[in-house]
Amino acid sequence: MRNDELQLQTVGRALTLLSYLNENEGPHQLRDLASALMMDKAVLHRLLRTMVAHAYVVQDSGTAAYRLGPRARALGRHGDAADLFGIAREPMRELAAKTGCSTFLTLPLLRDTVCVDRVEANTMVRVSYEIGRRLPYHAGAPGKALLAAFSPARRQRTLGDRLLERHTSHTITSRSELDRELVRIGGRGFATSVGEIEDNISGVAAVIYDAAGEPAAALSISGVSVILGEPLFADLGAQLVRAAAAISRDLGAPRRAETDERELPC
Repeated sequence: MRNDELQLQTVGRALTLLSYLNENEGPHQLRDLASALMMDKAVLHRLLRTMVAHAYVVQDSGTAAYRLGPRARALGRHGDAADLFGIAREPMRELAAKTGCSTFLTLPLLRDTVCVDRVEANTMVRVSYEIGRRLPYHAGAPGKALLAAFSPARRQRTLGDRLLERHTSHTITSRSELDRELVRIGGRGFATSVGEIEDNISGVAAVIYDAAGEPAAALSISGVSVILGEPLFADLGAQLVRAAAAISRDLGAPRRAETDERELPC
C-alpha cells in the first residue's frame, strides 16, 4: 500500500473513532472500542495515544477508559464557541511576542484541566508544556483562575472531597488557604503562581468566557521565575485580562462576564 493510501486510511480510522465517541457517550475501554470498531487493538491504541496528546480524546487516569475530548467537543459547538482556537490564536501570538513568555490555552475538564494550544516565546530560555498535558485545578495559574470563575456549586463538584495533592513545597494543599486565594483572584481578575507545579516556574492566567457567560478556557503565560517574577505580575495580569476579555467578546460573551478593565492596573 502506498504512503498516501496509508495516510488516508489513518484519517478514516480517526474520523470513525471520533464519530463513535461522539455518538456513544463514554467511558470506553480499549478492548470494547476495538471490538465495536473492528480495529486491531495495537493500531487503535496508537491512534488513541495521538488523539489524547491533542485533546481530541481524553483518558481517565484511574480506569484507563477513553471518552470524547474537549477539542473535539469544541468543534461541534454552535456559533463562536466552536471558533475558540481560531479567535484565541492571534492574541496568544501577540502576548508571546510582547511578554517574551510562552502563552497557553487551557480548557476545564471535570476533575482537572488540559492544555489544548500554545505559542512558544521566541527566547533562548522559555517554558513549554505539551498540548494535551493535564494540570490540576488547585496548583498553577490556569486552574486557579478557572476555579475562581466557577460558581460555588461547580467549584464543589470539581474539587469534591479529594485531598489537594502536593506537587512542590509551594503547592496549596489547604482548602481554607485555597478559598482565600480564590477570593484574591476574583478581586483582581487574574491568577498567579510561583513554583506550585514545578519549582522555579511562574505563571499568570485570566479566564475566557463563552456566549453563555460561562468560563470556557484560561489564557496564560508561563516562564522561569527569575524572569517572570512577582514585580511583573500586575502589569502582565492586566495584559492577560484585556486579551481574555477581547476573546470573550469575540465569542459573544455578555459584558457582565468580563472583568471591568477600568479597575485594572495599567
